[in-house]
Amino acid sequence: VILVLAAFPAGPGSAPVQAETTYFYDDFTGPDLDAIWDWLENPAEYDFKELEDGSTLLTFPAYQGGDGIDPRNTLLRPVPPGDFSIETRILFEPTANFQFACLVIYQEGLNFLQLGRAFCDLEEVCQGNAIYFDKVTSDGFVDGNFATPIDSPEGAYLRLERRGEWVRGFFSYESVTWSEIGTHW
Repeated sequence: VILVLAAFPAGPGSAPVQAETTYFYDDFTGPDLDAIWDWLENPAEYDFKELEDGSTLLTFPAYQGGDGIDPRNTLLRPVPPGDFSIETRILFEPTANFQFACLVIYQEGLNFLQLGRAFCDLEEVCQGNAIYFDKVTSDGFVDGNFATPIDSPEGAYLRLERRGEWVRGFFSYESVTWSEIGTHW
């Protein structure tokens, strides 16, 4: 997993600035995570499994509370203050309801955004195997999920961009041509 964090100018009309870019890389090749990672809740439930191709699969259960929304067992990393971008590649093809691999911008409690690839077959809400961009608050899922079907079993590149109070979600098949999924405030 490669996360790219980049600081942007304050907004339209701002003077051009040299963006400070921080690259963070963790290949999850062993049972000890890099010290930059922090767990929200129960780190004891994660597991590393080495795959035949030499890569490592990191799995941990997402806690589902009574309302189906709870960010426990989320792996966190701090982001810089102000505007930023987070980008990663997810090699994941979901096959059952609510399997989800994503990027999350977490604030606190039940207040977070998640952009990822998931499977969901709820009528009038989901698109099956797709990219979803959700906003979750104490009121549940709000402002739509921007469900976008994809046709690549190989995976997807994901990017979240925060500018001011707005966060835009993007996806790409090859990390060159990006499609905007939607925007949440």
